Amino acid sequence: MEIAVTGMVACFLTVFYGLNLFNTFASEVLQLVAFGRFAGAVAVVALIVVLRDAFPLWIAYAGALVELTAFVYFVGFTVNHEQIVFRLQEFPLIALYLAWVFPPKISRATIYPVLVFTIWYSMLFSPAVGTEHQNGLLNVLSLVFFTVVGMFVGSYVKRKFTQQTELDVLTGAHNRRALGRYGDAALVQARKQNQPVSVALVDMDGFKQINDQLGHAAGDEALRGLVRHLKKSVRKG
Repeated sequence: MEIAVTGMVACFLTVFYGLNLFNTFASEVLQLVAFGRFAGAVAVVALIVVLRDAFPLWIAYAGALVELTAFVYFVGFTVNHEQIVFRLQEFPLIALYLAWVFPPKISRATIYPVLVFTIWYSMLFSPAVGTEHQNGLLNVLSLVFFTVVGMFVGSYVKRKFTQQTELDVLTGAHNRRALGRYGDAALVQARKQNQPVSVALVDMDGFKQINDQLGHAAGDEALRGLVRHLKKSVRKG
């Protein structure tokens, strides 16, 4: 899911930055930056097409940092009203994307400091102080509200998707899909650190008799009890 969402975002940015190249730039530096951002978006799309599930998400995170840097620059240090409006609209979408794709600690540690600094700086010291874009309390409250909502929605969608695709509905244990995902990551980490990996195959004795004699409800409860016992017996991490 993370790769697919990243691909859609990269496609949108490719179109947006491509159209942006037809604008008039105030300096050659800004024009080079625009070309660089367009080339970066195209490169991400190409890498996703080639690598598919092997696409490294740190590249997507680096791209998000570039967009956040642009947000800080245009909102806090310029009087480019068109860019200010666009960045204020874009910021909650970046928050939604990061919360959807990356762990909550990473997305929160990335979004909230940028948001707090930019609002504080732009309201007090920005060249555009006093304009309709930054002086209105409603605009600030809207930015904060939609950013928080975006973070919540992104985290919720990610959590629900994980529950539906990687967890067994009955027991809450990881299923085969999760085994493939986390198992591959564990093997890679074990090879890097030169450490062993332990795998246990568990068979529940007498399970058929429980189902036959006490019913399937009792069998389901036995499975849930086994999973609870295993979770308590295994060290986290």
